[in-house]
Amino acid sequence: MNNRRRIVAGAAVLVAAGIAMSGCKSSTTSTASPSSTSTTPAASASAATKQMLPPKAELVASLAMLTQTSYDLTTSMAGGQMTGTGSIDPQAKKATLNEQGNIAGQKLNISATQDGTSLYVKLDLGPMTKQLGIDPTKWMQLDESKMTGKDALPFDLSKGDAMDLTGLLSKVDDVKQPDATHLTGTVDLAAATGVNSPDSSDLSKAGKLADNVPFTLTLDSQGRPTNLVIQGAKDLKNLTVTMAFSNFGQASPINPPAAADTVPAPASIYKFMNQG
Repeated sequence: MNNRRRIVAGAAVLVAAGIAMSGCKSSTTSTASPSSTSTTPAASASAATKQMLPPKAELVASLAMLTQTSYDLTTSMAGGQMTGTGSIDPQAKKATLNEQGNIAGQKLNISATQDGTSLYVKLDLGPMTKQLGIDPTKWMQLDESKMTGKDALPFDLSKGDAMDLTGLLSKVDDVKQPDATHLTGTVDLAAATGVNSPDSSDLSKAGKLADNVPFTLTLDSQGRPTNLVIQGAKDLKNLTVTMAFSNFGQASPINPPAAADTVPAPASIYKFMNQG
């Protein structure tokens, strides 16, 4: 996965291009008290009627519920090579995500936090850190007006769908609901858009196999997504993505880094994140 935007993707691209990167220790936001955002009555009412919807409409309605309340999430990308934890509060336009793992033999640990219009990233990429001229102990504040690359931002909070799951699942087929808590089908990842869409090199490798990738979405009793699995073929693990959603309305708080731990992002970071 790449091009889309999360800093993790950009890092993976550089590693794949042969640029050595290793290790990183980056912090996540504190978790002192739960978020105050709660599920709206309208969301609950919608959930109560969703059992009568056709499967595709059920899928759309379920994803829409992630725009109405805060939640915690865990992620797994590239067949488990990258895993992460985070929190999203769409109503407050806040999000945080820390992803770590091993790509092409190099350890990565990358954090991003957005608090309203303020966006921060923290990177420690081993040798690449020095090449980028950044301090791995500092959060860098980004000027979003300079984020000009396609899907360069780590989150999409413009419409509340921070992980842009509607873009990822924009073209689905054979959607079925085998029971009250599961939706299954296939997704055309070549048509996916947004911060979680696959890298063009992964799509090229997959060829026609990217057009019909199986997915399963698990729902809770209110119709909210609790787990999404997009399962790429065994030799196409970079197309495999899983996300789990929990603590609806009681997500961990999302706080900006302390001013003393924050510096402006250098030009090298904009070039790094805007690539592709």
